[in-house]
Amino acid sequence: MKKNELMKTLWTVVIGSFGAILFYWIGFPVPMLTGAAVAVTYAGLAGIKVHIPPILRSICFVILGIGIGSSVTFDVVWAVVTWPISFVILTLSLILIVFLCRFIMEQYFGFDRPTAGLASAPGHLSFVLALSEDKNADVRKVAIIQSIRVLFLSLCVPLLLIALFGDLGAALMPEARLSFLELGFLSLGSVLLGLVFIKWRVPAALLIAGMCVSSVAHLTELTPGSLPDGFLFLALVIMGSLIGTRFDGVSRKELLRSLWAGLAVTTVGGIGAFLGAMFVLLVLGLDPALLIVSFAPGGVEAMVAIATELGLSPAFVAGHHVWRLIVLGFLIPFLSRDRPNDAKG
Repeated sequence: MKKNELMKTLWTVVIGSFGAILFYWIGFPVPMLTGAAVAVTYAGLAGIKVHIPPILRSICFVILGIGIGSSVTFDVVWAVVTWPISFVILTLSLILIVFLCRFIMEQYFGFDRPTAGLASAPGHLSFVLALSEDKNADVRKVAIIQSIRVLFLSLCVPLLLIALFGDLGAALMPEARLSFLELGFLSLGSVLLGLVFIKWRVPAALLIAGMCVSSVAHLTELTPGSLPDGFLFLALVIMGSLIGTRFDGVSRKELLRSLWAGLAVTTVGGIGAFLGAMFVLLVLGLDPALLIVSFAPGGVEAMVAIATELGLSPAFVAGHHVWRLIVLGFLIPFLSRDRPNDAKG
């Protein structure tokens, strides 16, 4: 890592940590994630160069995955039998949301079809941006709208849950702590499995790999403990800082031009997801707070981290968000197609 890049990274983590401490002091939900995201976003918009390098992001995802896996119990595994119905409802609500958002982007914000479709997809940012280049969509506009969605949902979902349900209880982590040797073995296994998942193009590969390795190790009681103090704190701060870096280099004029479109997509997606979650609540009678986080169209890593911090089942949440990304993998190419008349012209 070059010296200039290293300094930007250190400043970004320091700014994120300051935001996390400030949000903790004022009592904001999930302060390590939300505070860091807001602080780094503001810094980027103010012209400060912020950066989280890929290696640090990868380490963060592995740590979060291991932490999530340590909360997996046989009760969580048993809940798998209720997931297929929930997945079907999630799929139907997702299809309705993305096509409604595309319609709104075209009719009320004047977006062309490819830009409207790609801006409406709640997830798969790298895939979406790659397609934006290929389809001659407005890449900058798509990136800003997608970033607004992730930031606002990361902030609003914890607030909504606390407002509706109050204190959700302690986190699900076991009281014992992993030794550094155990953490090293879990990390090595997670990286090796993560490389396989990356080759197979599994969404959030390193996070899911960490979850899988840690879940198996904890269910078999090979490593019956949670992350050492400070590891989850640092991982959440880096995760929040990473969300904030998406606004690096965006001018205030660019942001304002796309702000209302981004808020519209986020609002429609949030309402649609909430209604889908409530339908599953009526059918299956599951925890409403858990369903809201599982259906919220935010970033998979951020939503799973929020579930972990609020004492909800992160495995259930991760399963739903990974499924959302799989469905989007099939939907996004259709969303970005030109109108038939435009294609002929």
